[in-house]
Amino acid sequence: MNLKLLLYMQKPVPFIEIGLSCDNVNLRKSPIRKVRKANVIAIPKKQSERCVNTTTIFEQLKQTLTARQVAERYGLTVNHHGMARCPFHDDHNPSMKIDERFHCFACGADGDVIDYTGKLFGLRPIDAARKLASDFGLSTEPQPNTPMKHAEPPITERFCICVLWRYLRLLRIWQVRYAPKLGEPMDDRFVESLLRTATVQDFLDDLCHRTPADARQAMSILTEGGLIMKLNDYVTRTENENGIIGR
Repeated sequence: MNLKLLLYMQKPVPFIEIGLSCDNVNLRKSPIRKVRKANVIAIPKKQSERCVNTTTIFEQLKQTLTARQVAERYGLTVNHHGMARCPFHDDHNPSMKIDERFHCFACGADGDVIDYTGKLFGLRPIDAARKLASDFGLSTEPQPNTPMKHAEPPITERFCICVLWRYLRLLRIWQVRYAPKLGEPMDDRFVESLLRTATVQDFLDDLCHRTPADARQAMSILTEGGLIMKLNDYVTRTENENGIIGR
């Protein structure tokens, strides 16, 4: 494992917190949106209870099942790197990363267990949830007196891959855009691209193409001390400052 990224990221960098979560981001779409405060609409009690129950069913399934479990149950072969041939396009080489969620780097298909089942069988989300509950023998009834948990979601491999891919793209842009002409001093962004491109690519190889042990080691380094979250904040801020969208 190349540890240069960990060493370089200890240098002071003006990070800001933006709160972007790549677990819900399609790499082909920009998640940057201004949210306008909406008027509050009163919902009848029965309708409100149905909404809460539906949400509870979805959350129960997401907490119980992973996209990989569901995909393998429905016939998808996943290799030991967590990669598979995407069932949503004519895929000849494994281009879908699948663990708790799934993401295809070729066609952009992305989501959780319910999204996968709905897309695979052409079902609405609620019907996909019912199919999952039936096929896996799970109850869709809300559990009484069970307090809702509000724990922070775990940092997944897909989130790390998303952040690293965005950073690698940024570095490649800088390497071309800020390449110095003869006799000119080197721009800091060009220097950063030279120093970090190989290391970021090495982490991506560990997560996507090497052994599970390599992936676990990479995840351990990336999550230690919040390194991947700091990198996410840095990349998001830099993309905004440079007008780079369409992740």
